[in-house]
Amino acid sequence: LAAASTAIGLAAFNVQVQMNYITNALIFGIAQTAALMSGIYFAEENKKALRKTMVLSVVLVISIGVILMNVLPLEGVTNFILHVYLEDNEDAYEVTSAMLFFYGTYVLAQGNAVLLANYLQATKRIIMSNVVYILDDVVFVYLCLNFWKKIADYSFATDYERVLMTFIAAFFAHAAFILCIPAI
Repeated sequence: LAAASTAIGLAAFNVQVQMNYITNALIFGIAQTAALMSGIYFAEENKKALRKTMVLSVVLVISIGVILMNVLPLEGVTNFILHVYLEDNEDAYEVTSAMLFFYGTYVLAQGNAVLLANYLQATKRIIMSNVVYILDDVVFVYLCLNFWKKIADYSFATDYERVLMTFIAAFFAHAAFILCIPAI
């Protein structure tokens, strides 16, 4: 978004940050609770309870992501969020609506990344925990953004198209990370 350097991009990103404040409380709460319980079960060598805790946590995170994927794109919800956070900045409405469309997938991926990282910390795999954060927040986003720049004529793209490409690249980055979770 900084590369797009547009007011609409920054406005849309600001809305995403505000949405993060709301959803991160849920996601990090689930992940920290799962990590605490995983640490206890790991120390007790209770694999059945450890597995049950992680499965339940993943189901909760997926449920939150799916709910957001289905609720945020609804016209009434989108309009409410746009009005609350953007007020009269109608230029940013279209791109922010697109960001809201992708936001549920972002939460789904971010939630599972945090859950996985906390699980790895609880089971004494600290380096892998850091690898998860670096892959999800840096590597995949960087690779997807550069991929978009190579296939799209970025230099002739409008501000709206640049911002939209950024949100789409982030969507693909998080989706790619979800596919890598089994390997991790």
